[in-house]
Amino acid sequence: GLEIPVEISLSNLQENGEYIAVATIRDISARKEQDEIIRASQSRLAEAQRIAKLGSWSINFQTNETIWSDEVYAIFKLDKDRCKASLETYLSFTCPSEVDELQKIITSLRSEDNSYNLIRKLCFTDGTECYVREEGEVCRDDSGKVIRALGTIRDITEAVKTREKLEQAAVVFEHTSDAVLITNSQHKI
Repeated sequence: GLEIPVEISLSNLQENGEYIAVATIRDISARKEQDEIIRASQSRLAEAQRIAKLGSWSINFQTNETIWSDEVYAIFKLDKDRCKASLETYLSFTCPSEVDELQKIITSLRSEDNSYNLIRKLCFTDGTECYVREEGEVCRDDSGKVIRALGTIRDITEAVKTREKLEQAAVVFEHTSDAVLITNSQHKI
């Protein structure tokens, strides 16, 4: 009653005027098991990226293949089935005030640097904004030409807004002439 996944290859041969059917049957249990392990691992990685709001991407400049994880699509508020991953789309969310800085980084990566780390603001067509931390690196061929780039992008909007509120509160506290007392919800100082 044991079932085994198999792969069957069929071919016809002609030998001495006779046609012969040849069938090759291969046990693919080990391959199926490895495929399932890979699928489970990819699922865990996707869940971890979703929870951390961390997307990953890669670009092969020789083939123009661009790959985004599901979380990159989520950060950019794009439908994976309707939008093709591309460097142009990735850069199109750059706010006008940050274009020059981003262009300097791209120029630097093309010529000498091999990695970057920056915080930038994304601007969406609906008027909303988002802050992200990007980290990436490039791979070069023997002549120094960039052939591939890969990296991560993380939505840090909540952290940036929290920091802004804390900085604003600090300015208020520094410039007040009144005494300030802070308590928790149980009225403990």
